[in-house]
Amino acid sequence: MKINNLFFGYRSGQPLLKGLNLELQPGHIYGLLGQNGAGKTTLLKLMAGLCFPSSGEIRAQEFNPQKRNPDFLQELFFIPEDFTLPALSLQQYAKYYGAFYPKFDADLFKKTLETFNLNPKASLPALSYGQKKLFFTAFGLSTRATLLILDEPSNGLDIPNKQVWQRLLMKEISENQIVIISTHQVHDIANLIDTVLILKEGQILLNASIQELENLLYCGIQAEAPAPDQVFYSELRAGGYAVLRANQNEGPSAIDLGMLFQAFLHNNQIAQQFAGDSHV
Repeated sequence: MKINNLFFGYRSGQPLLKGLNLELQPGHIYGLLGQNGAGKTTLLKLMAGLCFPSSGEIRAQEFNPQKRNPDFLQELFFIPEDFTLPALSLQQYAKYYGAFYPKFDADLFKKTLETFNLNPKASLPALSYGQKKLFFTAFGLSTRATLLILDEPSNGLDIPNKQVWQRLLMKEISENQIVIISTHQVHDIANLIDTVLILKEGQILLNASIQELENLLYCGIQAEAPAPDQVFYSELRAGGYAVLRANQNEGPSAIDLGMLFQAFLHNNQIAQQFAGDSHV
């Protein structure tokens, strides 16, 4: 998927997305981070053809999402943050809606429901909010769609189910799929995604792999408060100060996604370090 010079606004003269550029490649799980109101959900809807750009172009292979071509739609599954489900059982939903996806894997759907401890004969409206999210995950994975979009997919899940959810996605996502997850629950996706996208002021400020970030940045704890010009971001924690700074040939360092996001929000120096065509 390629997005070129994308503009979009809900009100005339007030663009939310401003000349946004982005390229997504198969075989990657992207984590999309941004503040409330930054346009994350809007960007996802534009990718899915649910909103239309004011100008610019979105291409999913040879398709323009806004044209809603059936050949495009059968390779797309979008799990929204808020949704309304029909008065069907889980297995009825799979029977009726799975028919729209040529690669729908009924065996995977059945297995995933068992993994999530969901009764296939249960009524969808009777499920809890968290159970509905698990159901959508089971169905979405079973479509084997090339483009899988998840908006706050772990909301409503308890800790055990979050762990099962993470393991399942890591196991079932294939190398020909593009997966993009938008969330504020950064700890839920820290071990799942391989690429971080940060959206701010209508543009993608960062598009970098976890490996790049681990090589270029250092996260750690130190006893003394750091000088502001020595770090991109710091915060007081038990045991000292957590810091995010440039990696000084110290080897790869595990990245705290929450601190990374805060750094991009509050420190232009880190954005300048990642400026360039390879990261936007």
